[in-house]
Amino acid sequence: MLPPFVYNNNSETKYMIRINIIIILSFFILRCANKDDNTMSNFDAKYFTSGELDPCDCNTKSVDLINRSIKIRRSFSSIKELKSNKKAKQHISKIAKVYVELAEKCFEKNATNLFIPSDCNDVKFLERKQNELFALGIRLNQGSKVWK
Repeated sequence: MLPPFVYNNNSETKYMIRINIIIILSFFILRCANKDDNTMSNFDAKYFTSGELDPCDCNTKSVDLINRSIKIRRSFSSIKELKSNKKAKQHISKIAKVYVELAEKCFEKNATNLFIPSDCNDVKFLERKQNELFALGIRLNQGSKVWK
């Protein structure tokens, strides 16, 4: 047996269905909007520049920083729009500084081992992610000069 609203064709039922759909869509829109704020607020710079920092750890943390930047960048329709948002621009700058610091520490500790591919150090994947971010107009490897 079908629920009453499926075969009941009165205007009150249609109105209630529309209201419910609007409420549900509003909930999802608000949840998605809050995710970008979480990306920016849940950022611990010390996590990225401390720890074991072997080639696998360096690769994982680098990809994480790049993915965070991609997520922030994609929440704006253009690089110009991102640059006009002070909070997002500052966060990308912070990520860029941490990215350069991580790269320096990883290179000091591992040198050429960073360029040797392994199961956990996917050098080509890291390069693809960097290129994806470059195509979006952000160059994390410039550190504090990311916006210049």
